[in-house]
Amino acid sequence: DYKVALADFDLHEHSLFYYFDMKDYPYSNSIMHTIQHPNDDISYKEGNLSVYTCFKDVKKFDVMMDELLIFNNSVKSNNDIVIYDTGNNSSLRHILSIVDEIYLITNLEFRVIDKLAESIKNLYTSISLNKLSLIVNQYVDIKGINLKDVTEYLKTVDIDEKQVNIKFNNIFTVPACSELAPLCQLNNTPAFN
Repeated sequence: DYKVALADFDLHEHSLFYYFDMKDYPYSNSIMHTIQHPNDDISYKEGNLSVYTCFKDVKKFDVMMDELLIFNNSVKSNNDIVIYDTGNNSSLRHILSIVDEIYLITNLEFRVIDKLAESIKNLYTSISLNKLSLIVNQYVDIKGINLKDVTEYLKTVDIDEKQVNIKFNNIFTVPACSELAPLCQLNNTPAFN
């Protein structure tokens, strides 16, 4: 069994509250608490998962590289895997230098795919292109935009008047709920464990 830590730098508490029962969790910024007190483990626990947050009254959250290393070392000492969810917080681009893999997430909406292409352009100097994988969320295999269209659109990105080739190590699709529901009902299993 692996111990996994999720460090949510996204600032939107609703996503964590959707998956975890955190209404009574007392720490609005357990990430900053861990930076200030690296020997304290105040993460929200659920099984082998530890969740670190920075939401509630926090308006802006930025971490300097030395603080990030303190946090990372503290969390890694108690966990096998550390996942950083930065959302669209581009001020945290130095996180990209300490991770082994980077998963970019999109769905099939053109505006979201286009925003991801812009993010790749903005982060190009910070991203190690050999670390990239792609997750297409809410994937439905129907006529219109498909997985091949998404990968073709993101295959080359224009940066400073030159084309940069983007190759993803892995490409994953997460089915839309409408596709998951019948399968889960048929197998009598939850959509996510």
